[in-house]
Amino acid sequence: IVLFVGKLSRVEGADMLETVAQGLSNLTNVKLWIVGDGPLKPKIEDLARKFPDTVRFFGWVDYSDIPDYISSADVCIVPRHKTIFEEYYNEQGVQKIAEYLALGKPVVACNIASSDSYLLTTEDSFVDGIKQALDGRTSIGQQRFWENDSEPGLFKAINTMLGRNGVPSQKEMLHS
Repeated sequence: IVLFVGKLSRVEGADMLETVAQGLSNLTNVKLWIVGDGPLKPKIEDLARKFPDTVRFFGWVDYSDIPDYISSADVCIVPRHKTIFEEYYNEQGVQKIAEYLALGKPVVACNIASSDSYLLTTEDSFVDGIKQALDGRTSIGQQRFWENDSEPGLFKAINTMLGRNGVPSQKEMLHS
């Protein structure tokens, strides 16, 4: 199962899902699940009719159900078009990437910031990247948590500003 979750819009790369469906249609036992709603919904519905053996469109689902879809997936995708903002899109700024990673899924993306957490491809090689991930030839990104990644950096910055060497206790932080 290859999963796309998001707004069905060009900004979110939903228009690229036809190329994905076409590229996956000749693979046996591979499905493209699409979860979301938006302006491209009629095109996605047409896509599901055009590739009934490959594409399954779920439409809008309650946010509390999203982890079930992600847990069921083998690969999660983040298709994006090239823009001047691509360096600002990563696992820290795009919620679905963080959610995919938190549930231990390999992620294939294009036209976003590079990261060790996902396979970054170009639009032209996006489907090949998905196939690579389906074959298990990509790593699964590391889950990132506040306590491990952001909190130590914040404490270091605070200590530098305060001219201290030690890490403040929670009590010190709450009362400062």
